[in-house]
Amino acid sequence: MSSEIKNLFFIIFSALILRILFDVINSMGIHYEEAQYWVWSQNPSLSYLTKGPFIANAIAISEWIFGYGYLGLKFLSFDAYAGTALIIGFCAYLISEEKTAFYLGVIFTLFSPAIFALGGVATTDIFLFFFWSLCLLGYVKFLKTKDKRWFYLIAIGIGFGVLTKLSIILFPLSVLLYFAISEYRTYLRSVTLYKAMLVALTLGLPILIWNYQNDWASIQHEFGHLVSDNPTTNPEVLFFTLLITIPSILFVLNKKFYQFAQSKLVQPILIPTFFVLLFFLFKSIAGKIQLNWAIPLFISLIPVVSAFLSKLRFKYLVLNFAGIILLFVFSNINFTKNFTPNDPMHALRGWESEVLELFGDSPYDIIVSNDYKLLSLSAYYLNDSQNLFLDSPKNSRLTYYDLWDKAIEKNDAILYVSYSNKSVLDKSLDCSYLNNVNNHSRKQLTLYTCKKL
Repeated sequence: MSSEIKNLFFIIFSALILRILFDVINSMGIHYEEAQYWVWSQNPSLSYLTKGPFIANAIAISEWIFGYGYLGLKFLSFDAYAGTALIIGFCAYLISEEKTAFYLGVIFTLFSPAIFALGGVATTDIFLFFFWSLCLLGYVKFLKTKDKRWFYLIAIGIGFGVLTKLSIILFPLSVLLYFAISEYRTYLRSVTLYKAMLVALTLGLPILIWNYQNDWASIQHEFGHLVSDNPTTNPEVLFFTLLITIPSILFVLNKKFYQFAQSKLVQPILIPTFFVLLFFLFKSIAGKIQLNWAIPLFISLIPVVSAFLSKLRFKYLVLNFAGIILLFVFSNINFTKNFTPNDPMHALRGWESEVLELFGDSPYDIIVSNDYKLLSLSAYYLNDSQNLFLDSPKNSRLTYYDLWDKAIEKNDAILYVSYSNKSVLDKSLDCSYLNNVNNHSRKQLTLYTCKKL
């Protein structure tokens, strides 16, 4: 094994160990989305309401290898985290042809506070980052070689990316728009381009088939995100996302970088990225954006920044490592409790003990809840992915459970879990108090035993 491969292995292994230690040191459990995707993984389908089948299949494979538990849930997410770093590093090398750029790209990605945090969470985000990076690799290889066969690699990234999260579509749309207004417009007549589109479409067929069978529910859900009746104007989130994704961007905002950005290889990367930025800017005004939504946009900038800084010193990594240290500190409850009684990481911490204490050994045939997040967390920690029913609030957005072909039977022994400040919604249920937990202000839960009238 060459010294370079040893060095690369050491960097990736260190990052993965550090990511696991982050969970251990800060007593992190799982996010409700991880719990929901775990439920999906136990109920195979061509697709699901809000996402494609990739995340469910990834968790199912991971759990088949490692069994129910931490690695069973997260192992392939860690793989996608490391894979994203390797691909971004290779993209940086292709741009600058400097080995330093490769290592910078790998390290900038692994120790990006945003990617580091999401890299150990079994959600669609880290897999989207991986497939977005794969598309970027195919695009950079095409820009360097003008070999149209690289369109097929982009198509593979898009096809599997669509099975992960539909926002991957922004990558090809932005590139095609750039082609239409640039010297690359001649490639819009390329037969290879349309063959590649057919490859992507073929890979994405499971989602199309499922949506056709379910009245295009996923498409309607996505359009519901574009414009909101009560928009939360939050364009400032884009700037904050940029800083936590690429802290070292602060070192490139100068005249030299502007000149670097004019190069024939970098400009075709930055202009499509700008188009995606405009989309998210519109979305932040007409609807809203969340931190994780715009990260793929800025992932495209990591290899550019790495290539630019490759001729300089590694001292520019300091902001990334400072961000990781701050993430450790502000995620630690022993630190944050000195400033606030409310745990800022409550969504990821403490649910297992609360759920197990609440349910105890109470027998049941079906678990019901008026909150899909709470239902998902209860399902995961009770290791029950089948006997679930959502008592949906009126006028709420559809969830995965609303499309289940499941019903409460008259003779079912029902356990109904709810936040203590919410009541049972289904008036056909006769419920009585069974237990409650009140250990944390944001986890005040009540359990009822019910019978269907």
